[in-house]
Amino acid sequence: QQCSSNEQICLNDLYSGGPKAHFRPHAIVASGQKWNRGACVLNQCGDGGGAANKEMKRLGMADPGLEIMHFMGASKHAARHAIC
Repeated sequence: QQCSSNEQICLNDLYSGGPKAHFRPHAIVASGQKWNRGACVLNQCGDGGGAANKEMKRLGMADPGLEIMHFMGASKHAARHAIC
């Protein structure tokens, strides 16, 4: 098994590929909206589109279903305003 590109592809390869008999029992795939939400949903995502779920933008950081939001790429600037 080879992780050929980035961490998302690597995890997908591990979860769906050959060694899944070893990896899959020790891993969980859960909601990205709850556990890995991109901060672009607070403003505008890079492709010009918005959040697939419009409630994520409306509720912002006050969304009771949000556990982890990541601020990366063009969304880095939003961290200061969102959490301070």
